[in-house]
Amino acid sequence: MKLSDEEISFLEAIKIFWNYEKVFILKCILFLIVWVFIFVVAFGFTFATSGSMEPTIMVHDITVVSKLSYISRQPQRGDVIAFKKNKTMYGKRIIGIAGDKIEFHDGYTYINGELYDESAYLGEDVETNCLATFEVPERCVFVMGDNRENSKDSRMWDDPYVKISDIKGKHILIFPMHNIYKLRNLLEFGSR
Repeated sequence: MKLSDEEISFLEAIKIFWNYEKVFILKCILFLIVWVFIFVVAFGFTFATSGSMEPTIMVHDITVVSKLSYISRQPQRGDVIAFKKNKTMYGKRIIGIAGDKIEFHDGYTYINGELYDESAYLGEDVETNCLATFEVPERCVFVMGDNRENSKDSRMWDDPYVKISDIKGKHILIFPMHNIYKLRNLLEFGSR
């Protein structure tokens, strides 16, 4: 049986449509794979609910956490990390790494007997007070919030150390959403 020109052109149209559909479906699958990689495997997002990391991370800020930061390197002193402890997610700064001896004198932090310079993220008037001394075990870190006077951190916990296996990633980007909340509050106050 021989097909007419109309039937052939209709079949060609179906083939062309099918080829476009395959491309569209493949693009959707590729988009889904990239989306899963970016938002599930590579990056995460956190929402700051406490002031323990102020002024670095303010309440209401949204942060991007790189989940791949520690695949090829160990956590470093000064990194701001996201980690889980006692079923709660935290964001704190690494102060001590395995083998470090952490002490506090006159409102300052000392690591292995030397004054630790925290001027990059702490103001001159911020004091770090604690009477205990800590020795960081292997595969662990010691963390503190930048808002030292309002931070529940390694200095206060019964188990003061964060296992490296509990670190979910490193904070790499901060969206300062606290400014939007301030603006909203000012606008609400002004409309009264």
